[in-house]
Amino acid sequence: MRVIDQGILSHDPRRGAFMPSIAQLGDGSLIAVQHVGSGLAAPDNRIELLRSSDGRDWQNLGSIHRQNDDGW
Repeated sequence: MRVIDQGILSHDPRRGAFMPSIAQLGDGSLIAVQHVGSGLAAPDNRIELLRSSDGRDWQNLGSIHRQNDDGW
C-alpha cells in the first residue's frame, strides 16, 4: 500500500480524526476506521467506519456506536 494523496480528514474544526486504520478487502476495496471527537479519549470520541473503492474517495458509513449525535 502506498500514499497516493493527502488531505483533510475532518472538515469540522471542533473534531479531529485520530488513529486511522485501513485494510484491503477481498474485492480490492478499502475499509477504514478512525476515532473522531474533540480529542483522543475525550467524552465525545467515537469510532467511524469508512469505505472506498479507489483509495481516493471515501464514503463515511457512520459510527459503530449505537447512540450518538449522528443517528447511527
